[in-house]
Amino acid sequence: MAPAAIFVGVLIFLPLMQSLGMSFTDFSLIRRQGTPEWNSFANYTYLVESGMLWNALRVTAVFVFGVVTALVVLGVVVAVALNQDLPGRRMLRSITLLPWVTPTVIGALLWMWILQPQYGVANYLLTSLGVIEEPISWLANVDWALPSVMLAAFWRQFPFLFVVILAGLQGIPKEMYEAAMLDGANFLQRFFSITLPLLRNVIRVVILMAVIMNFRQFPLVWTMTGGGPIERTTTLAVLSYRQSFVNLNFGRGAAVAAIWLAIVLLFSVVFTRVFRAREYE
Repeated sequence: MAPAAIFVGVLIFLPLMQSLGMSFTDFSLIRRQGTPEWNSFANYTYLVESGMLWNALRVTAVFVFGVVTALVVLGVVVAVALNQDLPGRRMLRSITLLPWVTPTVIGALLWMWILQPQYGVANYLLTSLGVIEEPISWLANVDWALPSVMLAAFWRQFPFLFVVILAGLQGIPKEMYEAAMLDGANFLQRFFSITLPLLRNVIRVVILMAVIMNFRQFPLVWTMTGGGPIERTTTLAVLSYRQSFVNLNFGRGAAVAAIWLAIVLLFSVVFTRVFRAREYE
């Protein structure tokens, strides 16, 4: 394992330690030149007292919870539906994969065109159906900007997680369903007594992957809104980028990244232990 350990250490561990150390310095390309000096927890204190960190945490929590919940629930529903003997199911599976093969930035631009207030398809359809009375500036509206980005993120990530869930479904022996049908179990009884219990580990992996993917979601958000309007879509990833490459304060950007990493690691450990504890109940 030594070659793999060295490879991981050089490419991941060392840059991670360097970034963590930078978060305790006054490394700024605007205010200072030369060797950065140690400033202890000044970067973290500034982020907390300015309110930027709390806003980014709130936006990230709403974004991750909403997108992951929709991905898991609809992923299971669609996977169960397309796992049945339906006509044209292979074609439907292929169509479902299209968003995943689309580059993230291209997908973001596509949704910007769809949500464009003057000539976007979304406003045209909703006004034609009478759902809304006048066009909405989806990405510039403080109430609709975050849900719009969440919708685009869901569209982009759904195919991959759907395929993972579908693969888990196809690993369940059909004999179990046949035996349940002989015992008189209806569709819902088979779903809650066979499908969900046997998909437990797959769903656990899907949730963990989805949380990590959405915690680090940056290109989609930055392309569509840049973190606006008035910080309503500023996630931790956007805040870290903005502090580092817009404000040129790499110390504060590294501090945001350190907090971001700590949250993801803590969630992963707690989530894994909770699932593991339930397996032994």
